Amino acid sequence: MLARPMAFDYIFKRVMADLLKSCDAKTEKVGTLPLEIDTVVRCKPGQLVDAAIPLLVSHFSTDNLLEYKSERENVGGEALAKLLGYIGLYCDQHGIGIHEIQSHVTATFLSARRPEFLDTILASKHVVPTRDPGVYDVIVGFPCSCRVIVGDELVVNDGNIPLLLLGSVSTIRKGIAQLARARAELRHDMETIIPRFFFHIMTR
Repeated sequence: MLARPMAFDYIFKRVMADLLKSCDAKTEKVGTLPLEIDTVVRCKPGQLVDAAIPLLVSHFSTDNLLEYKSERENVGGEALAKLLGYIGLYCDQHGIGIHEIQSHVTATFLSARRPEFLDTILASKHVVPTRDPGVYDVIVGFPCSCRVIVGDELVVNDGNIPLLLLGSVSTIRKGIAQLARARAELRHDMETIIPRFFFHIMTR
């Protein structure tokens, strides 16, 4: 039996909370409708953030909104537009003015596989690839720094292991193989998380 997208979302939220303990990482409701940001990571100004997920942490500011889409979900362009709406609702709830958003907030759209809309917005120059494979900067439309990260396109290395384990089945297997070769400290950091991924694979 294949796991439902809801199970993948749960794994993502737990992984973020486990690996970003130096910040406050949790799901948060926004607006008056039943809307929920997958994970909001709040970091204190000047705080040293654990480098467990360097690709994410290097992009962080004070308030960081993360949305995740698993391999099982059909992702249309409206998914990225919805993240833009979440930014507005979040800033309204927390009293972050339009003049503060750029320096206080970041947004990241993580997708296990390449989302269908990506090629279209690349062609329209609304998104540009960064020097890191699988990482794209959204350059128009967002009031803050926003990125799209594609799990299946990331380089297979130690620093990307947590994100590789949120990719498609084939990428997860590459991530686990890389983890077996990783330094002892990294294996120790991941030891409480790996069992969830094995369950994740077995139920897909």
